[in-house]
Amino acid sequence: HYPVLQFSMHHKTAVIAFAAAVLAVTYGMIAPNLGSEFVPRLSEGGIVVAIVRLAGTDLEESVRGNTAMEQIILKNFPDEVQHVFSRIGTAEIATDPMGVELTDMFITLKPRSQWTKASTQAELTELLEDKLKDLSGQKISFSQPIEMRMNEMVSGSRSDLAVKLFGDDFAVLTASPRCKSTWTRTRSPAMACRLAKCWS
Repeated sequence: HYPVLQFSMHHKTAVIAFAAAVLAVTYGMIAPNLGSEFVPRLSEGGIVVAIVRLAGTDLEESVRGNTAMEQIILKNFPDEVQHVFSRIGTAEIATDPMGVELTDMFITLKPRSQWTKASTQAELTELLEDKLKDLSGQKISFSQPIEMRMNEMVSGSRSDLAVKLFGDDFAVLTASPRCKSTWTRTRSPAMACRLAKCWS
């Protein structure tokens, strides 16, 4: 490598200009094809449905609701879903305290080559949401096992986006989310739709 190093030291301007030209051409060819996400979303091969029911919901009601949801999922997505199980409330080792009105439903997916109703996990999540959104008495959100835990550790919320309101006037706090929904709709119609569902 000595001859190359010696040539570079004697022709610094030419070498720097050549490197800059290569960098510019490479950037011009690759940059337009790069995605807009800073970190690509990892597909974990599973989906978590976080279910929140009304405070005071008893264990039997939660079990009935979870069973109905599991049956809907298995019936409508036999080629995509391998198995489903739910965790209600707090385990014996209370590392994640939850009431019986809260459920984490874990959906294990089959290999993507066997899927027939969706080609990506994002599409499958949308189909699942469409099938489960009309069930009454509960709010649901979709995530992935590791992703959900990371969101909860970082922001205290299991979703990618959390809007937290603080104040002493309950009437103002009740009205504020609807104003936020209007404000968000002008910037992200899809997100405003999701926020409106949560706050309706």
